[in-house]
Amino acid sequence: MGIFEKEFEELELDSVECANCLRYIAATEFGLNLNMTQVQKLLYMAYGLALTSQHVQLTDERPHAWPFGAIFPNVHKYTDFRYTPKKPDDDIPEEVVNLFRIILKKFGETNPAKLSAWACNRDNRNPWIKARPKFFWQKWGRQMSNTAIYYWFRSMKPKKPATRV
Repeated sequence: MGIFEKEFEELELDSVECANCLRYIAATEFGLNLNMTQVQKLLYMAYGLALTSQHVQLTDERPHAWPFGAIFPNVHKYTDFRYTPKKPDDDIPEEVVNLFRIILKKFGETNPAKLSAWACNRDNRNPWIKARPKFFWQKWGRQMSNTAIYYWFRSMKPKKPATRV
């Protein structure tokens, strides 16, 4: 952990189970069949929002910087998109399920290319920018910093307008 790395409580939820829960809610409650890109980016949103709002690391793995944005490697490797997942076990807290619902309501129908463009925003504060390879001979897949994710998502929160007295 870096010298300025913030510490976050860990929920230790399995990232693949979270992805399947997200897909299940999308299919059963919103009529959406999410693809890999959508699941990865929406799960990344949930991860970042959990860091900023509750100071918890949502899943047992942190996102990694891949060419098209933040990716959870286990979700990429172990999620089968040929089938709608079964109803998730009760291990996923209701707060997390509600967070998934909020994200799906707002961003569930967003085009995968737009989600990737959002995740690969060229702003130097973006944790993906900070974790991506700096030189062509370096490999993709570096783990993204929770602290960078925290501050990135915190910077995107809408500011309350100043009120006049």
